[in-house]
Amino acid sequence: MSLPLTKKVNKLLELLFEEPLLSKLARRLEIEAAENIPFHNNSKSADMDRIRFSILKVIATNVDSEENAFDLAKTDWRDLFVAAGFADDANEHKNWYRTITKKKLNKTPWWDFWKR
Repeated sequence: MSLPLTKKVNKLLELLFEEPLLSKLARRLEIEAAENIPFHNNSKSADMDRIRFSILKVIATNVDSEENAFDLAKTDWRDLFVAAGFADDANEHKNWYRTITKKKLNKTPWWDFWKR
């Protein structure tokens, strides 16, 4: 069964990858990183963000690691968290998301103009 991707996962896909890889990864994440992941048979889409972010970070670091990233998610996602650098802090994937979106979009907080 598949789980729809969250807006955050879609945003990362758009920022990190180009077509046709972007569409391929979106399909794979929706189908292969869903309820078939061990201990996630009743998870919602948002519950899968840490695993899906981990897969994307590993692939973004080395595009040749796509198969390995999905295999880790399906066998022992804790090893995937280690590979992505998200093992020590359960919120590290959220920090990475903020860093990527801010860096890629060159966004500065609206209040930064007060610092001048």
